[in-house]
Amino acid sequence: APHMHAYAMELLAAPVAAAAEARGEVRVLDVGSGSGYLVAAFAELAFGGEAAEQVGGVVVGVEHVQGLVDESKRFLSEDKPRWASPAATAPASPGRVVVVTGDGRRGWPGLAPYDAIHVGAACVEGGPAGVPEALVEQLRPGGRIVAPVGDQLGWQELVVVDKDEKGEVLPPRAVVGVRYVPLCDLEKQLAGEEVV
Repeated sequence: APHMHAYAMELLAAPVAAAAEARGEVRVLDVGSGSGYLVAAFAELAFGGEAAEQVGGVVVGVEHVQGLVDESKRFLSEDKPRWASPAATAPASPGRVVVVTGDGRRGWPGLAPYDAIHVGAACVEGGPAGVPEALVEQLRPGGRIVAPVGDQLGWQELVVVDKDEKGEVLPPRAVVGVRYVPLCDLEKQLAGEEVV
């Protein structure tokens, strides 16, 4: 839903800006990237406007449905060609977008660590704060994860997980009740199986 994308971006704007200012490089991971809309929005947040020439890094979209990955790449190459990268590894400078096929619960370690991680499906099985351990491990110190967490058929909350500059995971905070599809493997999704 567009309003949830806007809310997630608002929650992730501070660590993106801090990384751009401190290092001149931003790394963002979007799990369950779907059509690529939010990947493009994160690229605009990180590399657009005045930052266009000064900030490097990468926005990675991970999606397990190959048709959506193909559509995302087409959209990005046609509408955002300056950011589109055809490879699964992208140069750190200038800012680029990479969309890959994979299990989002595992993140994308090849381009980690990330300053900001957005999860676009409910974490129903996970580590700290209900978020998959692999995502927490791929979060850079000073970074933030925004993810829906909760039961597939019951209550879910949008949760913010911060990692301090020493690399310690801070207590998560729930910001709003939400309803998302579950973060699961492709076979379960296609079969309509419950993940709880």
